[in-house]
Amino acid sequence: MKCFSVCEIAELGLIAINQPLDGEIADPAILIGHGNSCTRVGVSRDQRDFYTKMLLAQIPLTRLLHAEIAHQPPFRLVKGRPNQCGDQCIVHIATAAGVGGHLWYEANTFEEIEEEVRGRPRVVRAYNFFSPSPGIEVLAIGHGENGEPHALLRMVPGASFRICRNGELPGLSPVLIVAWTGSVLRVFPPKRYASLQETSEASAAA
Repeated sequence: MKCFSVCEIAELGLIAINQPLDGEIADPAILIGHGNSCTRVGVSRDQRDFYTKMLLAQIPLTRLLHAEIAHQPPFRLVKGRPNQCGDQCIVHIATAAGVGGHLWYEANTFEEIEEEVRGRPRVVRAYNFFSPSPGIEVLAIGHGENGEPHALLRMVPGASFRICRNGELPGLSPVLIVAWTGSVLRVFPPKRYASLQETSEASAAA
């Protein structure tokens, strides 16, 4: 099972740090969210839960948001046992909202409804609530610096959803589509925003 992080693009691996707990160094954990709104997801080799025998590889401090509290080099969680959960993946969504704005998730499916646009009837797309979407399980929820929801998700092949945000977003798309093919995690804007942001793909073969 491969693991990915998504801020603006898809990157292979999850950040895990040794965060102090009650003055003592804890087992490596993924931090979902920021500060007091953070949810701690343990990834110790000694645990016998979903994260049993995850592979930990050292990475530089440059990608660690909480470097000031790391007493040891951070780790990147790259994958679980190959024979566990097959071609599913785990994704940490840590995308920021625009300045002064909000962030929310939507399903990648929609209904067509008729409404008036500038005094004339028109059929428009209304995207469904996330709730979560089919093929997606929410493993943990936290909140970012501006209150936006950050999440740790499990996705099965074919699953997809939309990250939507508003506020000031210079050069960034207000909508990102996240789709897992079973081998590639694709993160890309809808066509109407394609000029703002490049598509990113992180492959399970990387």
